[in-house]
Amino acid sequence: AHEGVRYSYEVHYVAARVIYEALSAYPKGQEQRWFVRKWNEVRKDYDWSRPSATVKNWNALVGMVRPNALALSVGAQLNNPHLTEAYRWFARGLQVVDAGDLREDFSAKLLADENNPSRQRFLELLRQADLGVVDGVVSRVPFSDQDLEKYAKVLQPEALALMQKGEKTSISLRHRGKRGVVPFDYELESGGTHRLFALAAPWLDTIDNGLTVFVDEFDARLHPLLVRELLRLLFADDTNKSGAQVIFAVHDANLLSGPLLRRDQVWFTEKDREGATHLYPLSDFKPRLQESLMNGYLAGRYGAVPVLPDRLGV
Repeated sequence: AHEGVRYSYEVHYVAARVIYEALSAYPKGQEQRWFVRKWNEVRKDYDWSRPSATVKNWNALVGMVRPNALALSVGAQLNNPHLTEAYRWFARGLQVVDAGDLREDFSAKLLADENNPSRQRFLELLRQADLGVVDGVVSRVPFSDQDLEKYAKVLQPEALALMQKGEKTSISLRHRGKRGVVPFDYELESGGTHRLFALAAPWLDTIDNGLTVFVDEFDARLHPLLVRELLRLLFADDTNKSGAQVIFAVHDANLLSGPLLRRDQVWFTEKDREGATHLYPLSDFKPRLQESLMNGYLAGRYGAVPVLPDRLGV
């Protein structure tokens, strides 16, 4: 949904072309089929249909869409008012977070902004995570000799000279200690602290702005109890008032125990012999109400577990 209107968008594609693309809107609860585009293998061209006359300048749009481009994105580039509204959800409301690429920039910017009302909520989340962190400071400092030595191997002399005159962002987290508050250089913090610091501000931003986010390896380097609390923030009506959604991949089977996740929220992925990944829901197995989902999963009842020998060895 975007700006109070629900949309249904479907696309199938291969490397060379879009095979199928369709968009519908439900402005008053009734479906308006805006367009359908389907590849005709016999004619080697597309069959287009526009059941609704809502999308304007239709002929011009059809003539400009390349086989490997989306009609939705082309319509937005041409400032088509209706397609632009649907496209904005993808441009602004949909994000993908790769665990390996999760960076601290977003959280550091929030921590540095003393006037941002979300700063205290961010710090409170870090405090409640039992990391010992009570505060933090972000500053600009010159690059160290170690930094320059590291980059000297990959930068041209001109770029290295500019770097010597420049500055970098420095993060220092304040920890609670026996003799008071002790500052820690961010680079000396543990991997788990790095992970939560980098995730916390985007997580709050997702909830506050009703975003839809895909997160790979959501539970990486986080304690299982902390993962549960972050999910409770997302699932609670009093904190998630904007309808934020997170689609996340995890390996922590403990999340299957207890009432935190509804059964219709759980999906599995499994590779076949050709290496293709298949996605299927837990509901396909119709587990009993009292069935232990965690034990069933670990026993291989639902698939999606690695096939290992009796003993790993070389």
